[in-house]
Amino acid sequence: MNEKIGELVDFIKAHIQALDHYAELVLLEGSAPGQEDEFDIYIFTSNAVDYGLEQQYRDACVKVGLLAKVDLKLHLYSKEEWHKQHAETPLYQRVNSEGLML
Repeated sequence: MNEKIGELVDFIKAHIQALDHYAELVLLEGSAPGQEDEFDIYIFTSNAVDYGLEQQYRDACVKVGLLAKVDLKLHLYSKEEWHKQHAETPLYQRVNSEGLML
């Protein structure tokens, strides 16, 4: 893990994972050339995803992005929705195979 990703992970743990210690977080680096400072964060929570919860995570992602100087894109799902509705998709496979579980 390079230094930039290590710093990003520290910020994520302090500001995003602190919102729900039981949520699963997966970090994906940008896959296209020139996207070294772009990351996707997938958050899988046991809670129902609603506007209020999404805003809490979005605010935390903005803060982390500013601190780490990266573009951090939020993808928030309930665990049940993720496993039931997305299990057969290429995205599901990519997140599970290439993602860094935090």
